Amino acid sequence: MAHQPNLKAVFIDRIAAKVIPGGGMLIVACVLGILVFLISVSIPLFLPAAAKPALNIADQGGCLALDYIEGVGKPWWVTREGTWKAGEDGRPAPLVVPGYEKGKPVAAAQAGTSRATAILYADGRLALVRVEKKRDGNIGVSLLDEQTLSAPAPCEISATRDDEGHARIAILRDGGVTVCGPAGLAGTAETPLETTDARAVAISSTGKILAVARQSGEVDIWDVDDVSEPRKVQTLPAGPAPRTVLAYLIGDETLIAADERGDVSGWMRARHVTLTNSGPAEVVVLGDAVPAGGSVVVIDRDHGKNIAKNGAVKIGPGGNKMVPARTFKRLAAAARTIAVSSRNKCFAIGDAAGGIAVFYATTEQLCLTIPPDAAQPVARVAFGETGEEIAGWTDGLRSWVLRNPHPDVSASALLSPVWYESYAGKEFVWQSSSGTQDSEPKYSLWPLFAGTLKGTLYALIFSVPIALAAAIYVARFGPPGLRAWVKPSIELMAGIPSVVVGMIAALWLAPVVERALCVILVGGLLLPLVFAGGVFVTGRIPRRPDRHPVVGIELAGVVAVLLLTALLAATLGSPVERAFFGGDLRQWLFDTLNVHYDIRNGFLVGIALGFAVIPVIFTIAEDAISNVPATMTSAALALGATRWQTVRHVILPAAASGLFAAIILGLGRAAGETMIVVMAAGNTPILDPAPWNGMRTLSAAMAIEIPEAPVNGSLYRVLFLTGLLLFAFTASLNTVAEIVGNRLRRKYGRI
Repeated sequence: MAHQPNLKAVFIDRIAAKVIPGGGMLIVACVLGILVFLISVSIPLFLPAAAKPALNIADQGGCLALDYIEGVGKPWWVTREGTWKAGEDGRPAPLVVPGYEKGKPVAAAQAGTSRATAILYADGRLALVRVEKKRDGNIGVSLLDEQTLSAPAPCEISATRDDEGHARIAILRDGGVTVCGPAGLAGTAETPLETTDARAVAISSTGKILAVARQSGEVDIWDVDDVSEPRKVQTLPAGPAPRTVLAYLIGDETLIAADERGDVSGWMRARHVTLTNSGPAEVVVLGDAVPAGGSVVVIDRDHGKNIAKNGAVKIGPGGNKMVPARTFKRLAAAARTIAVSSRNKCFAIGDAAGGIAVFYATTEQLCLTIPPDAAQPVARVAFGETGEEIAGWTDGLRSWVLRNPHPDVSASALLSPVWYESYAGKEFVWQSSSGTQDSEPKYSLWPLFAGTLKGTLYALIFSVPIALAAAIYVARFGPPGLRAWVKPSIELMAGIPSVVVGMIAALWLAPVVERALCVILVGGLLLPLVFAGGVFVTGRIPRRPDRHPVVGIELAGVVAVLLLTALLAATLGSPVERAFFGGDLRQWLFDTLNVHYDIRNGFLVGIALGFAVIPVIFTIAEDAISNVPATMTSAALALGATRWQTVRHVILPAAASGLFAAIILGLGRAAGETMIVVMAAGNTPILDPAPWNGMRTLSAAMAIEIPEAPVNGSLYRVLFLTGLLLFAFTASLNTVAEIVGNRLRRKYGRI
C-alpha cells in the first residue's frame, strides 16, 4: 500500500514556506524603512538656501528707510521726499508718526535688532518708531521714543534702542561723528568724537559700544555708555581697502565689516589676560612668549591652568578686545549697505552692482546670492521679522521669500572646529540650547562621537576580559555541571532593564567609587602583582604524577586571589592616600594635575555598561568555544598538550570567528546603550578621554534633547542625523563582523 502523506503536515509546511521568508522580508523592509526615514529627515540640513521673488515695485522716489511691518510680513518704506509707502502695490500708505505729519525726514536707520526704526527730521527731531499691526487689525505707526537734536545737515545715522527704551544714534556727517542719546537729568547729550575721516558707523544694540570705520581703513571702537564722555578703547588694524559698512550682530559680540573690494570679515570680542614675567628668562605659556621682566596681553586660553608650573609668571586681567575671527566669501562688488537678522546670526549685504548676499556668521558660509536686476547699487536692505523675508532697494523695491531654515548647520560646523562667540579660539562644542536668543547653537558632533567611543572603550575594557575568561573556563576548564547553571544565570543578566542598572550605578555605585577612589587605584596596581605571586607559588607546589588535578580548582584560586587583592587594597588604601596624596586623592588630582573628578564619569560607565555587555559577549563566545569538535581537543591532548596549550593553540583559533563576532556585537550593544549612559555618565559633552570626566554619547543626546527639539528645526534634524550615524556605525560593525568571521572560518576550517 502506497504511503499516504500527512495532509496536515503538508499544509503546515506550505504555510511555513510562505510565512518565514515573508517575515524575513518584512524585517528587511522595516530596517530599510527606518533608514529611509532617517535620511529623509536629515537631508534638509544640507539643502541650499533659496529665495522666491515676492514683490518688484519700481519707484524713482528713492528710499530713506526700509523695514517690515511687524506681525504682517510686508515691507514698508519712506521715500526721500518723506512719503510713507507699504503694501503690495507700492501706493502711498496712510502711515504717519503722531506729531510729525509735516516733518521732512533727512536720515533713517534700523534700530539694531529691536525691530524699530530711527528717523531724523530736518528740524532736528528724532523719532524712534515701529510699524506694526494694531489690535483692531489696522496698520499703524507707534512712537517709541523722541528726542530733539541740533538741526542736521544731510547725514547718515546708525541707531539702536537701549535697555530703557530710549534711542541712541551716531550721526556721520562730512567725516565727523556725533554720538547722541539720553544723559540723565541733562536730557539729550550730543558729543562729537575726535575723528575727521569716518566713512561708516555702527552702534551696538545696547548703545554702549560704537564702531567707526575711517578712510585709512582702521576701525575705532568707542565706549559710549556715557554719551557725554565717550572714550576710545581699541583701534582695529586697516584692511586692504577702506571699510564701507559696519554692523553688530544680535548679541553685540560680533562686528561685521565689509570694504570697497567686497571683502567681508567678522571681529569678535574675546577675553584677554595680562601675563607678567618677573623671571630672568623668557617663558612660553601656551605658545605665547613672555619676555623676561616684561608683560604681554593675550587671548585667555585658560592660561591660569598652565602658569602654576612656573612661579615667575603672574596672570592679571586684560579686558575684552576685538579680534579677527571670521572671513567670508568676497562680494561681487563694493559693499554699500548691510542688515542683520533679529532672529539669528544671519546678515545681508547689498553691493554696488545691485546684488545681495546673505551670510551666516557662525559657520562663515554664504547662504545665497540674489543677483542684481538693475545696474544700480543697493541702497537699503532689510530682513523680515521671522527672518524668512528679505527686501532690497535699488531703483525700486524688490522682496523675496527666503527658504533658509538651517543656516546654523553645515558639514564644516558639524565636523570641524568653530570659533564661537565668547570662546578663545576654534573648538569642538556641543551646546544645542541656551537661555538667550542671541546665543549661537553649537552642533559639533565630535564631542558626541568621542563620548560614544569613550563609553564603549571603557565598557569593553571591563567586560571583554571577564566575559571571555568566563566563557573559556565554563566551556573547557570547569566541572561538567557548571555550564548548566552558570550560562543561564549570566544570560539572565541580559534581562535586567538597563534603567535599573543605570539607577544602581548613579545612586549607589557612584558614591561608593568616589569614597573608595584610592582603594580602587591601589587594587588595580596590586591585582597583577598578586596574580603573578599566586602563579609563582602554585608553580612551586609539588604534584604527584599519579593524581589528576581537582576539576574546578582554578576557580577557587582565582577567587582567593581576588579576595586577597581586595583585602590588601582596603587595608592599604587609606595609608597610601594620606602618605602620597595629602589625605584626599580627588583634591590632589585637581591641585597637582588640574584633573577634576566628576562623580558620574567614564570609569563608572565602564563598570555599569560593561555589566550589561557581559551576557552578550559571554553567550556567543561560550557557544563558539563549546562547538569546537571534541576530536580536535582529544587529538591535542593525546599528543601531550596541556589543557591550556590545547585551548590556546587549538580551540581559540578554531573558535576565532565566533569570539570576534561576540566582541563586535558587544561593542555594538555598548555603543547603542542609552539609559545607563544617561543616568551614569554625567551628560557633559566634552572632548576628554580621561576616565574621571563625564561624557555624552550619540544615543544619550537623542534621548535627552529630542523631547525639547522643535519639530523640523535644526536641533530636531541634527538629532535624527546622529541616529543615522549611529545606525550606520552599528551596521558597519555587523558587516565587519560577518566579513572577518567568514575569513577566520575559512582560515581555520581546515584545522
